Amino acid sequence: MALGVLPAMSVIALLSLVMLQPSTHASQVPAFFVFGDSTVDTGNNNYLPNSLTRADNPPYGRDFDPPGPTGRFCNGKLTDDYIAEFLGLPYPIDFYNPQAQGQKLLQGVNFASAGSGLLDQTGNATGSISFSKQLQNFIDVLRNISQSIGQGNATKLIAGSIFLISSGGNDLLDYQLNVSQRAQFNAKQFNSLLVSKALNYTQTLYNLGARKMVIVSSAPLGCLPVALTVFHSPDGSCIRRINSQTKDFNAGLQSNISTLASQLPGVHLVYGNVYDTILAAIQNPTRSGFKYGHKACCGDGKYGGASGCNPTVYVCANASQYVFWDLIHPTQHMYIILANGLISGPQSIASPVNISNLVNM
Repeated sequence: MALGVLPAMSVIALLSLVMLQPSTHASQVPAFFVFGDSTVDTGNNNYLPNSLTRADNPPYGRDFDPPGPTGRFCNGKLTDDYIAEFLGLPYPIDFYNPQAQGQKLLQGVNFASAGSGLLDQTGNATGSISFSKQLQNFIDVLRNISQSIGQGNATKLIAGSIFLISSGGNDLLDYQLNVSQRAQFNAKQFNSLLVSKALNYTQTLYNLGARKMVIVSSAPLGCLPVALTVFHSPDGSCIRRINSQTKDFNAGLQSNISTLASQLPGVHLVYGNVYDTILAAIQNPTRSGFKYGHKACCGDGKYGGASGCNPTVYVCANASQYVFWDLIHPTQHMYIILANGLISGPQSIASPVNISNLVNM
């Protein structure tokens, strides 16, 4: 086990015991906006008739309150749900929800789309909404907010709001599976392309008025049940070359976020290190409060990564014992640990500040 993971591991056990409490400074955060992929999508794809990437069937959502599929690729809540609760805000309404209009926009909107990536082509074949399109949707919302409460008030609202960005994992997974992409770019070149896209999107959000942004790293993709299955891990060991590329992408993202923050007046950019938190849970599940680190609760095959999660496959009795819910996505129990890390964790998890500090800036 890498020594660099040990500090994160010692923190995880503590964080998993912390109950998320609404922020006493919630009034300082008028709204919460979310961009990205299935790790933060709370149901947008359900409203897209051409989307092939949906979590609209049981047993998804079986531990949600009330139980039932919500569009979240999880047995329950996601990290952004817990952050919204901490901020004392309602869950941001999905952009494609027909009710996403008028006053409902003023406390936040979720633009995320499962299957999407930083590159426009990622998820395009399955009907996902690319990050660039998510930004266009935000511009539409910003226009509506300005018409509703006036330009000055809208500017103040956006500047005081928290923005959460979680994207890049699907691009990296596609690269590993796409022969033509690997022929066009080596891993380092591809990572540089993704980081450049992420920075451009962050700059665009800044130009549109965002000042408090949390940008989340990619998870250890070589440890996903689907990766263990597709690349034939003999014993559950993570696929080293995939994790190596992912770590390089994350390092480039963190470094460039720090540089960009120094160049943009008044901005606060937070890097959320979910990689080490998830890896620690996988490598030492009992220390992190789990029983199974590399096997999905719902799915077929040795690691639960040979199929998607649906009513016809194996599903475990207690999802809180598992790091992974399905072939790609964490369980609700893992997401609450990730949320606690972003909200109140040390700089090794949330850098340079956590969300608790960010709301006061």
